Amino acid sequence: GLPSGYPQLITKGDDTPVIQMLDRVGKIVKRIVMTQQTLREGLSFWGLDLLAGTDLASQASGLDEAKGFFESLQAYSSPGKLKNFRYSAPEVLVHEKAVKALDELDALREFIMDHSPTASWLSTAEAVLPAEHDWVDRMKTTRQDVLDALKQADLTELASQSQSIGTKLQKLKKDYIVAYIGLHAKARLGVNDDKRKVGLLNDQRLQTLLKLAGIDLMPRQQLTDYQNRLAGLKSCFALTEQNLDASPICPHCGFRPSVETGTAAGSQMIDQMDTQLDAMVSAWTSTILSNLEDPITQANMDLLKIDDREPLEAFIKSKELPVPLDSNFVHALKEVLSGLVKVTVKAQELQQALQVTAGPATPTEMKKRFEEYIDQLTKGKDPAKVR
Repeated sequence: GLPSGYPQLITKGDDTPVIQMLDRVGKIVKRIVMTQQTLREGLSFWGLDLLAGTDLASQASGLDEAKGFFESLQAYSSPGKLKNFRYSAPEVLVHEKAVKALDELDALREFIMDHSPTASWLSTAEAVLPAEHDWVDRMKTTRQDVLDALKQADLTELASQSQSIGTKLQKLKKDYIVAYIGLHAKARLGVNDDKRKVGLLNDQRLQTLLKLAGIDLMPRQQLTDYQNRLAGLKSCFALTEQNLDASPICPHCGFRPSVETGTAAGSQMIDQMDTQLDAMVSAWTSTILSNLEDPITQANMDLLKIDDREPLEAFIKSKELPVPLDSNFVHALKEVLSGLVKVTVKAQELQQALQVTAGPATPTEMKKRFEEYIDQLTKGKDPAKVR
């Protein structure tokens, strides 16, 4: 309605009341158009159709009539025309229900605008945490409570409930952020642990094992598995609560606890990897020593040059691998442990092999006789391993 005193102004020909009336009418028509579109598209919150089961869903025809009524009022564009207003009071009041529906729809829209972003955030968060996490259970319970409350709510009182619902949603969000950051800290290396990881990747012990891995009897797969696990430890120390306020997933490393169900990768894992590296060096050293002390291998050592043999003998005595491990030492180990075959050349047999019975021999014939003798000695053996 218009303020008291406006009828007198209209009588006097003042167009102020008319201008204000047309402004209000125009706004109502726009609201009706928006509401009609909303009714066609539906209003949902957290998967619940808020219009289902309400009188608003059946307001379409009433809104059409109200729209026609208010559009007809735009024809009264001057005090003179308004004096000939053709509607009675009951005819005007019949559209009161439609106007009330506009207010209710506005309340619903405002509620959705206020809380849908958080509800959507929480739905995404639900899929990020493992299904068995207690936060997921609490989120489902809270969602059901909120949706049940909305189903029973009087839309005119929605504004008063909006604050308490918002408080519940924000608490869920804060609890998630705390839980996620805790899981993130366990699954990712921080600044210091990342430095320790880099240190392990360049550790002298690892370099020693990599060189020894070229020896056939070494358990190379064990080293490969270790390297893969170490390289697979992910680092992330940039996550903040502000990051999670915008999105429930770390924007820096994309950590999803529901997917990454492996072992934690924090300080404890780095400690384990460090300890395991020591254990591997110790185990590999023991393996090499036990093989070098084998009588057959000991015999093979006698076939090495003295420069190659002495470092191995020193190793057997000290029972500690030289640091750093040079390539000559590793090569000597390979030779000894790769199954070298000792072949003895006896002077008498060699003389008989080279002896010429049919007169003088050419150099080519002598070379051929020598090669045939060597071939006979090494028959069935790997020439590369014969000494």
